[in-house]
Amino acid sequence: MSPRVKVLSFSALILIVLAGVSFWYVPTKADTQQRKPDSQTNPPNSKDQANSSDTASSLTGPELSSNTQDAAAGFLELRSRAEAGDVVAQRKLGQIYQHCSVFSISHSNMYATLDAYARLSGKTQGAYDDIKKRFAATCSVVDGGDVILEEHYTKWFERAANHGDPYARIYMASSKWTSLKPDDYQLLARDAVNSADPEAIFALGDLLALAPEGTDLGAFNASATGPYANYAWGIVACRMGADCGAGSFRMDSLCVNSGVCGSENFEDAIRSRVVPAGQQESLDRAIGEVNRAVGKKPS
Repeated sequence: MSPRVKVLSFSALILIVLAGVSFWYVPTKADTQQRKPDSQTNPPNSKDQANSSDTASSLTGPELSSNTQDAAAGFLELRSRAEAGDVVAQRKLGQIYQHCSVFSISHSNMYATLDAYARLSGKTQGAYDDIKKRFAATCSVVDGGDVILEEHYTKWFERAANHGDPYARIYMASSKWTSLKPDDYQLLARDAVNSADPEAIFALGDLLALAPEGTDLGAFNASATGPYANYAWGIVACRMGADCGAGSFRMDSLCVNSGVCGSENFEDAIRSRVVPAGQQESLDRAIGEVNRAVGKKPS
Protein backbone atom coordinates (compact mmCIF):
# COMPACT_ATOMS: atom_id res chain seq x y z
CA MET A 1 0.00 0.00 0.00
CA SER A 2 1.30 3.45 -0.82
CA PRO A 3 1.89 5.83 2.11
CA ARG A 4 -1.23 7.46 3.41
CA VAL A 5 -0.80 11.19 2.81
CA LYS A 6 -2.65 13.35 5.27
CA VAL A 7 -4.46 16.50 4.23
CA LEU A 8 -6.53 18.43 6.73
CA SER A 9 -10.20 18.66 5.87
CA PHE A 10 -12.01 21.95 6.35
CA SER A 11 -13.29 20.79 9.73
CA ALA A 12 -9.65 20.84 10.83
CA LEU A 13 -8.28 23.39 8.37
CA ILE A 14 -10.57 26.15 9.55
CA LEU A 15 -8.97 25.99 12.99
CA ILE A 16 -5.57 27.16 11.75
CA VAL A 17 -6.13 29.22 8.60
CA LEU A 18 -5.69 32.99 8.93
CA ALA A 19 -4.43 32.66 12.48
CA GLY A 20 -3.83 36.38 12.59
CA VAL A 21 -7.55 37.08 12.87
CA SER A 22 -8.69 33.74 14.21
CA PHE A 23 -10.35 33.62 17.61
CA TRP A 24 -11.36 29.95 17.72
CA TYR A 25 -10.58 27.84 20.75
CA VAL A 26 -12.41 25.54 23.13
CA PRO A 27 -13.96 27.57 25.94
CA THR A 28 -13.28 26.39 29.47
CA LYS A 29 -14.89 27.03 32.84
CA ALA A 30 -12.44 29.88 33.34
CA ASP A 31 -14.03 31.67 30.40
CA THR A 32 -17.40 31.75 32.11
CA GLN A 33 -15.80 33.33 35.16
CA GLN A 34 -13.58 35.83 33.33
CA ARG A 35 -15.80 36.75 30.41
CA LYS A 36 -19.45 37.25 29.68
CA PRO A 37 -21.02 36.90 26.25
CA ASP A 38 -21.31 40.13 24.30
CA SER A 39 -24.47 41.86 25.37
CA GLN A 40 -25.73 42.63 21.85
CA THR A 41 -26.13 39.61 19.59
CA ASN A 42 -28.00 41.16 16.68
CA PRO A 43 -25.82 41.68 13.59
CA PRO A 44 -25.42 45.23 12.33
CA ASN A 45 -28.04 46.29 9.81
CA SER A 46 -27.13 46.40 6.15
CA LYS A 47 -28.99 47.10 2.94
CA ASP A 48 -27.73 43.70 1.79
CA GLN A 49 -29.79 42.04 4.53
CA ALA A 50 -33.00 43.05 2.83
CA ASN A 51 -32.02 41.02 -0.21
CA SER A 52 -30.77 37.94 1.65
CA SER A 53 -32.98 34.87 1.68
CA ASP A 54 -33.18 32.10 4.25
CA THR A 55 -31.84 28.76 3.14
CA ALA A 56 -33.49 25.66 4.54
CA SER A 57 -30.98 23.16 5.89
CA SER A 58 -31.03 19.44 5.44
CA LEU A 59 -32.72 17.38 8.11
CA THR A 60 -29.42 15.56 8.55
CA GLY A 61 -27.76 18.56 10.18
CA PRO A 62 -28.61 21.07 12.89
CA GLU A 63 -31.44 23.28 11.76
CA LEU A 64 -30.81 26.96 11.14
CA SER A 65 -33.09 29.94 11.33
CA SER A 66 -32.80 33.61 10.52
CA ASN A 67 -35.71 34.33 12.87
CA THR A 68 -34.90 34.42 16.59
CA GLN A 69 -38.43 33.50 17.68
CA ASP A 70 -38.48 30.44 15.42
CA ALA A 71 -34.99 29.48 16.54
CA ALA A 72 -35.94 29.73 20.22
CA ALA A 73 -38.99 27.53 19.74
CA GLY A 74 -36.98 25.05 17.72
CA PHE A 75 -34.21 24.87 20.31
CA LEU A 76 -36.62 24.26 23.19
CA GLU A 77 -38.46 21.59 21.21
CA LEU A 78 -35.17 19.89 20.26
CA ARG A 79 -33.88 19.94 23.84
CA SER A 80 -37.17 18.49 25.09
CA ARG A 81 -36.91 15.63 22.61
CA ALA A 82 -33.27 15.04 23.52
CA GLU A 83 -34.03 14.93 27.24
CA ALA A 84 -36.82 12.44 26.50
CA GLY A 85 -34.30 10.09 24.89
CA ASP A 86 -34.64 10.89 21.18
CA VAL A 87 -31.22 9.86 19.82
CA VAL A 88 -31.41 12.01 16.68
CA ALA A 89 -32.35 15.02 18.80
CA GLN A 90 -29.44 14.32 21.16
CA ARG A 91 -27.02 14.36 18.27
CA LYS A 92 -28.49 17.52 16.74
CA LEU A 93 -28.49 19.28 20.10
CA GLY A 94 -24.82 18.41 20.54
CA GLN A 95 -24.11 19.79 17.07
CA ILE A 96 -25.88 23.07 17.81
CA TYR A 97 -23.99 23.53 21.09
CA GLN A 98 -20.73 22.77 19.31
CA HIS A 99 -21.36 25.06 16.35
CA CYS A 100 -22.43 27.94 18.61
CA SER A 101 -19.64 27.59 21.19
CA VAL A 102 -17.33 30.23 19.77
CA PHE A 103 -20.17 32.61 18.90
CA SER A 104 -21.08 32.43 22.59
CA ILE A 105 -17.62 33.70 23.54
CA SER A 106 -17.56 36.76 21.28
CA HIS A 107 -19.92 37.29 18.40
CA SER A 108 -18.38 40.73 17.89
CA ASN A 109 -15.09 39.06 16.92
CA MET A 110 -17.00 36.91 14.45
CA TYR A 111 -18.68 39.95 12.90
CA ALA A 112 -15.36 41.81 12.67
CA THR A 113 -13.73 38.81 11.02
CA LEU A 114 -16.47 38.60 8.39
CA ASP A 115 -16.19 42.33 7.70
CA ALA A 116 -12.42 41.91 7.29
CA TYR A 117 -12.97 39.11 4.77
CA ALA A 118 -15.37 41.35 2.86
CA ARG A 119 -12.80 44.15 2.68
CA LEU A 120 -10.01 41.80 1.61
CA SER A 121 -12.16 40.37 -1.18
CA GLY A 122 -13.32 43.77 -2.37
CA LYS A 123 -16.93 43.24 -1.31
CA THR A 124 -19.22 45.67 0.46
CA GLN A 125 -19.11 46.01 4.25
CA GLY A 126 -22.32 44.04 4.75
CA ALA A 127 -21.65 41.32 2.20
CA TYR A 128 -21.72 38.60 4.83
CA ASP A 129 -24.48 39.98 7.03
CA ASP A 130 -26.69 37.03 6.14
CA ILE A 131 -24.17 34.75 7.87
CA LYS A 132 -24.16 37.02 10.93
CA LYS A 133 -27.95 36.95 10.94
CA ARG A 134 -28.12 33.14 10.91
CA PHE A 135 -25.55 32.76 13.68
CA ALA A 136 -27.22 35.47 15.78
CA ALA A 137 -30.71 34.02 15.47
CA THR A 138 -29.68 30.41 16.01
CA CYS A 139 -27.00 30.80 18.68
CA SER A 140 -28.31 33.67 20.80
CA VAL A 141 -31.19 31.48 22.01
CA VAL A 142 -28.98 28.56 23.09
CA ASP A 143 -29.09 28.61 26.89
CA GLY A 144 -29.98 32.28 26.78
CA GLY A 145 -26.71 33.22 25.12
CA ASP A 146 -24.52 31.90 27.96
CA VAL A 147 -20.95 30.82 27.20
CA ILE A 148 -20.98 27.26 25.88
CA LEU A 149 -18.36 24.89 27.27
CA GLU A 150 -17.03 21.76 25.60
CA GLU A 151 -18.84 19.64 28.17
CA HIS A 152 -22.18 21.07 27.05
CA TYR A 153 -22.01 19.40 23.66
CA THR A 154 -19.86 16.41 24.61
CA LYS A 155 -22.48 15.15 27.05
CA TRP A 156 -25.12 15.04 24.31
CA PHE A 157 -22.79 13.34 21.85
CA GLU A 158 -21.94 10.82 24.56
CA ARG A 159 -25.61 10.07 25.20
CA ALA A 160 -26.29 9.64 21.49
CA ALA A 161 -23.19 7.47 21.10
CA ASN A 162 -24.30 5.23 23.94
CA HIS A 163 -27.51 4.65 21.98
CA GLY A 164 -25.60 3.72 18.83
CA ASP A 165 -25.72 6.95 16.81
CA PRO A 166 -22.90 6.56 14.23
CA TYR A 167 -22.03 10.25 14.01
CA ALA A 168 -21.82 10.61 17.78
CA ARG A 169 -19.75 7.44 18.09
CA ILE A 170 -17.24 8.83 15.61
CA TYR A 171 -17.15 12.16 17.46
CA MET A 172 -16.40 10.46 20.77
CA ALA A 173 -13.76 8.23 19.15
CA SER A 174 -12.11 11.24 17.52
CA SER A 175 -11.72 12.89 20.92
CA LYS A 176 -9.50 9.99 22.01
CA TRP A 177 -8.02 8.98 18.65
CA THR A 178 -4.52 8.47 20.04
CA SER A 179 -5.74 5.38 21.88
CA LEU A 180 -7.62 3.86 18.94
CA LYS A 181 -6.47 0.56 17.47
CA PRO A 182 -6.79 -0.51 13.81
CA ASP A 183 -9.83 -2.62 14.69
CA ASP A 184 -11.49 0.44 16.24
CA TYR A 185 -11.11 2.45 13.03
CA GLN A 186 -12.41 -0.44 10.94
CA LEU A 187 -15.42 -1.06 13.19
CA LEU A 188 -16.42 2.60 13.24
CA ALA A 189 -15.97 2.82 9.47
CA ARG A 190 -18.11 -0.25 8.84
CA ASP A 191 -20.85 1.02 11.14
CA ALA A 192 -20.88 4.47 9.50
CA VAL A 193 -20.98 3.07 5.97
CA ASN A 194 -23.65 0.52 6.82
CA SER A 195 -25.77 3.24 8.43
CA ALA A 196 -25.77 5.29 5.19
CA ASP A 197 -25.88 8.36 7.47
CA PRO A 198 -24.43 11.26 5.42
CA GLU A 199 -23.21 13.23 8.45
CA ALA A 200 -21.52 10.12 9.86
CA ILE A 201 -19.87 9.52 6.48
CA PHE A 202 -18.53 13.09 6.51
CA ALA A 203 -17.21 12.68 10.05
CA LEU A 204 -15.67 9.33 9.12
CA GLY A 205 -13.38 11.02 6.63
CA ASP A 206 -12.00 13.20 9.41
CA LEU A 207 -11.56 10.20 11.69
CA LEU A 208 -9.70 8.13 9.08
CA ALA A 209 -7.40 11.10 8.44
CA LEU A 210 -6.36 10.93 12.10
CA ALA A 211 -5.15 7.33 11.79
CA PRO A 212 -1.34 7.22 12.08
CA GLU A 213 0.47 6.38 8.86
CA GLY A 214 0.73 2.63 8.45
CA THR A 215 -2.49 1.88 10.34
CA ASP A 216 -4.25 -1.09 8.77
CA LEU A 217 -7.70 0.15 7.85
CA GLY A 218 -8.66 -3.07 6.11
CA ALA A 219 -11.30 -2.51 3.44
CA PHE A 220 -10.86 1.26 3.86
CA ASN A 221 -7.14 1.47 3.10
CA ALA A 222 -7.58 2.62 -0.50
CA SER A 223 -10.25 5.18 0.33
CA ALA A 224 -8.09 6.73 3.06
CA THR A 225 -4.91 6.99 0.98
CA GLY A 226 -3.67 9.98 -0.96
CA PRO A 227 -3.65 13.77 -0.62
CA TYR A 228 -7.36 14.23 -1.36
CA ALA A 229 -8.89 11.27 0.46
CA ASN A 230 -10.27 13.37 3.30
CA TYR A 231 -11.89 15.85 0.93
CA ALA A 232 -13.31 12.96 -1.08
CA TRP A 233 -15.12 11.55 1.96
CA GLY A 234 -16.66 14.95 2.58
CA ILE A 235 -17.76 15.36 -1.03
CA VAL A 236 -19.32 11.89 -1.15
CA ALA A 237 -21.13 12.60 2.12
CA CYS A 238 -22.47 15.86 0.69
CA ARG A 239 -23.70 14.06 -2.40
CA MET A 240 -25.44 11.58 -0.11
CA GLY A 241 -27.34 14.39 1.59
CA ALA A 242 -25.10 15.86 4.31
CA ASP A 243 -25.83 19.52 5.03
CA CYS A 244 -23.28 21.17 2.73
CA GLY A 245 -25.16 23.86 0.83
CA ALA A 246 -25.00 27.63 0.97
CA GLY A 247 -26.43 28.87 4.26
CA SER A 248 -25.66 25.67 6.15
CA PHE A 249 -23.72 25.71 9.40
CA ARG A 250 -20.91 23.87 7.62
CA MET A 251 -20.50 26.51 4.93
CA ASP A 252 -21.12 29.47 7.25
CA SER A 253 -18.45 28.16 9.63
CA LEU A 254 -16.10 27.57 6.72
CA CYS A 255 -16.43 31.22 5.75
CA VAL A 256 -16.01 32.51 9.30
CA ASN A 257 -12.96 30.39 10.07
CA SER A 258 -11.04 30.32 6.81
CA GLY A 259 -12.31 33.12 4.61
CA VAL A 260 -13.57 30.65 2.00
CA CYS A 261 -16.89 32.34 1.39
CA GLY A 262 -19.47 32.47 -1.35
CA SER A 263 -19.18 28.90 -2.63
CA GLU A 264 -22.36 27.15 -3.70
CA ASN A 265 -21.56 24.11 -1.58
CA PHE A 266 -18.70 22.14 -0.01
CA GLU A 267 -17.67 20.42 -3.25
CA ASP A 268 -17.57 23.73 -5.08
CA ALA A 269 -15.36 25.17 -2.32
CA ILE A 270 -12.94 22.25 -2.52
CA ARG A 271 -12.73 22.24 -6.30
CA SER A 272 -12.49 26.01 -6.79
CA ARG A 273 -10.52 27.09 -3.73
CA VAL A 274 -8.44 24.12 -2.54
CA VAL A 275 -7.58 21.56 -5.22
CA PRO A 276 -5.54 22.96 -8.15
CA ALA A 277 -7.06 22.69 -11.62
CA GLY A 278 -4.41 20.18 -12.66
CA GLN A 279 -5.29 17.89 -9.74
CA GLN A 280 -9.04 17.57 -10.32
CA GLU A 281 -8.61 14.10 -11.81
CA SER A 282 -6.74 13.01 -8.69
CA LEU A 283 -9.64 14.25 -6.60
CA ASP A 284 -12.08 12.39 -8.84
CA ARG A 285 -10.09 9.17 -8.36
CA ALA A 286 -10.20 9.67 -4.60
CA ILE A 287 -13.96 10.20 -4.81
CA GLY A 288 -14.22 6.98 -6.80
CA GLU A 289 -12.40 5.06 -4.06
CA VAL A 290 -14.76 6.44 -1.43
CA ASN A 291 -17.78 5.60 -3.56
CA ARG A 292 -16.52 2.04 -3.85
CA ALA A 293 -15.98 1.82 -0.09
CA VAL A 294 -19.43 3.21 0.62
CA GLY A 295 -21.09 1.03 -2.00
CA LYS A 296 -19.59 -2.21 -0.73
CA LYS A 297 -21.45 -2.03 2.59
CA PRO A 298 -18.73 -4.08 4.37
CA SER A 299 -19.93 -6.46 7.05
